[in-house]
Amino acid sequence: MPQAHEEPLTCLELYSRRKAFVNISWRHPPAHSWYRSEGPGATVHFKGDRKDQTSLARLTSGHLKTLRFSHGDKKFNICTKCNMIDVTPQHLLDCVALVYDDLLKRPDFVLEMMKANDLMDLV
Repeated sequence: MPQAHEEPLTCLELYSRRKAFVNISWRHPPAHSWYRSEGPGATVHFKGDRKDQTSLARLTSGHLKTLRFSHGDKKFNICTKCNMIDVTPQHLLDCVALVYDDLLKRPDFVLEMMKANDLMDLV
């Protein structure tokens, strides 16, 4: 049975409840497809040399070496394999007939495909 008169919460009690809620939400990361690790920035688990890790991180994040900004717009170079479409991360994966999940699940295979098709200089 609810009480007829409840005391309002103090500032300290409100703060404690909010802090507990925030702590719980940080312990359980969101279940997004791109959030696959313990912390942000480490989504692809790959044991390779530093150059390959950097290439995978660039491909995953979309910040390729060929990316330029002009008047607030993203500009990419032309693909060396197709010679007609701007090089975006999705286009690079399409060129080697892969999907984004391959990048997360089999990063070593994606790197080998990029190297075999001479696309590593664009990543």
